[in-house]
Amino acid sequence: MKKFSLAVACFSFLLISCSSDDNALTAETVNQSNFINPQAGYRVVTDPKNLSNVYDGAGKMHAEILDEYLGHFTPTSVLSTVIYDVEDTSDGNSSFTAISSTYSGITTTALSTVISNATTPSTIITATTSTSVRGRNRLKDFTDMLPGFETADYADVYDDIVDFEASIIADTLLTTADMQLILTTTSIARYGISYAKDRNRGWVKTQSSIVGAISGANTNTATAVITSVAAGAAD
Repeated sequence: MKKFSLAVACFSFLLISCSSDDNALTAETVNQSNFINPQAGYRVVTDPKNLSNVYDGAGKMHAEILDEYLGHFTPTSVLSTVIYDVEDTSDGNSSFTAISSTYSGITTTALSTVISNATTPSTIITATTSTSVRGRNRLKDFTDMLPGFETADYADVYDDIVDFEASIIADTLLTTADMQLILTTTSIARYGISYAKDRNRGWVKTQSSIVGAISGANTNTATAVITSVAAGAAD
């Protein structure tokens, strides 16, 4: 009887040990995973998500679609081709297809304007007719932060953006349209900068994506995602 009890105890201990190891492995996998599956050789940077931002999904979609695009297409300067290929790629993203009914397309002229004003976003901000004067001023506050992000560690960039988002969320003088445009832009910036630093992508392309987000978000979140990816993908 004692031998049987001892055998049961040992077997129970093994089960608990295995279960604990599985849980530990799962936790480790979750902690080490990024917002996408990093390719071999890429380092994993700070997780870019911020669930306090209700538009956080925009940035996640941006990074996923950009990663998929770069994995299947060769970047080109032919903007019509870039737009077509990015739209084609977005069809395979379930999160984007859930909001795709609001997307009606972007023009090569609009994309060219974004790329031309990547380092001078004030022109694009002025054109955001859906926002209030206060909204445009707060958006300018954010774009004024961008030059400092180029060489900063991502952990510091993340903290700065999340702190800015908290100030936007707490700003009761902003309109709903202001919130949508600004928080969509900051989400895409958070994920986009993380993606760029993880893969050593050029800063100009990253800033083009962020300015593209501003331009597209003036219409809606779906347009912000496509415009930001296209602006950052164009060669």
